[in-house]
Amino acid sequence: AQAIVVTNEGKVIMDNIRRILSEMLAAEEELLVQRAADSELSAKATLSTVLFGVPIGIVFLAFIGLIISRNITIPLSQVTKTAMLIAKGEISVENTTLSKRQDEIGILLRAFKNMTEYLENMALAAKKIAIGNLSNEIMPKSENDIMGSSFMAMQKSLKVKEGQAQEIANGNLTLDIQLLSDEDAMGLAFKTMVENLRLQLNEINEGFGVLASSSSEIMASVTQLASSS
Repeated sequence: AQAIVVTNEGKVIMDNIRRILSEMLAAEEELLVQRAADSELSAKATLSTVLFGVPIGIVFLAFIGLIISRNITIPLSQVTKTAMLIAKGEISVENTTLSKRQDEIGILLRAFKNMTEYLENMALAAKKIAIGNLSNEIMPKSENDIMGSSFMAMQKSLKVKEGQAQEIANGNLTLDIQLLSDEDAMGLAFKTMVENLRLQLNEINEGFGVLASSSSEIMASVTQLASSS
C-alpha cells in the first residue's frame, strides 16, 4: 500500500474511474437527449397523421359511400319504385336499371325485368281474351307457372265453348256438354240451353206429328163427303 501511495498509482486508478464514470454519464445524457428528440418527432408525426389522415379518411369514406349509393342504393330504389307501380296495377313500366352487371344486383335487375315483361304479356293475353280474340297462344314459363297455366286452361275452355256454340248454331243438338266443375257456370248454361233446345225441338216435332195426323183426318173426311155427294 505504501508503494502504491509512493508511486502515485492510486491516484491514476481513481482518475480512470472518474473518467469512465464521466463518459458513462455523458453517454447516458446523450442517449436521453436522443430519446427525447425521437419522442418529439414521433409526436409530431402522430399529430400530422391525425391532422391530415382524418380528413383524407373522411373523403375516402364519402367516396366509398357515393360508389355504394350509385351501384346499390339507386338501382334498388328504382326497383322499389317500379314494384310499387306494379302493385297499383301499372304494368307497362320501364325498368331503366337493367345493366350488364354480373353481380347479385344485376341478376336481381334482370329477374325483375323478366317479371315485368311476363306480367305485360299476361295482361295483353287477358285483353285479347276480353275482346273475344282466342288466337293468341299462351305458353306457361314452367310447370310451376300458375298464372300462365290458368290462362292457357281458360283459353282452351273458351275455345271449346266457341266450338260448341258453333255446332249449336249449325243445328247440332247432339252435343254432350261436360262440366269442368260444379262451378262451371258457362258450361252449365250451355248444357241447359242444349237441353231446352232439344225439348223445344221435340215439342215442335210432336206438334208437326199432331198436325200431320189432323191433316190426314181432315183429308179423309173431305174425301168421304165428296164421295157421298
